[in-house]
Amino acid sequence: MTATSSLIIVREKQPDNSLVLTVTIPSARVKSEYQKTLKSLTDKAEIPGFRKGKAPQKKVEKALGKEKIYQEMIKAFLPRLYQEVITQEKIHPIVNPKVTLVAAKEDKDWQIKFVTCETPPVKLGDYKEKIKDALSKGKIWTPANKEKKENSSPTADEQKKLNTIINILNKTVKAIIPQIVIEE
Repeated sequence: MTATSSLIIVREKQPDNSLVLTVTIPSARVKSEYQKTLKSLTDKAEIPGFRKGKAPQKKVEKALGKEKIYQEMIKAFLPRLYQEVITQEKIHPIVNPKVTLVAAKEDKDWQIKFVTCETPPVKLGDYKEKIKDALSKGKIWTPANKEKKENSSPTADEQKKLNTIINILNKTVKAIIPQIVIEE
């Protein structure tokens, strides 16, 4: 758990190598972001009886409704928040996050959950030795091997070797792919 610039970040690594970042945002920061968004919307608002961008904030807030202002705030704030969190946590994600608004009530701390992942670890095993052993088995020349080579096309031999290599890699290389990557 880390606290930075009034954010509380809880980082959990899942068994499938995905990362769950639960961020608690203090209500003061939510209010500040709300005010920034309201000001931005006020500067663009066209309210009857006022020139464009000259209506009082209270009138704009009433005309648009808090729900619309919060929607606009979330659109602008979440990407910045995510960038701040991954920078602070020194994370290098390979996919866009899944975002869940866990708790978002007015005048209360907000809680947002980001699910993402970094490059998963890959364990190669002893694949080189196994491939070398498998491919060297058919290399001893015998008259029977000569007949087989004359009858089969070179592409069939290459395909057989490739299939052997792929089967060995499937058995020896281990990687756990995060569910979020599969879904992406």
